[in-house]
Amino acid sequence: TEDKPVGLVYIGLSTKKGTIVKRFIFKKDRIGNKESACEAALSMLLEALES
Repeated sequence: TEDKPVGLVYIGLSTKKGTIVKRFIFKKDRIGNKESACEAALSMLLEALES
């Protein structure tokens, strides 16, 4: 649907500094979307660890 398109992913991260949630829409196939979501989550984690 328009509210829940294929490739829609929400990724959340919670630390002592607070909680963030990001919304992504990936336009690849199923495996590509999983890989992109994994990369986005790891990127968010790395950013949190470096701050």
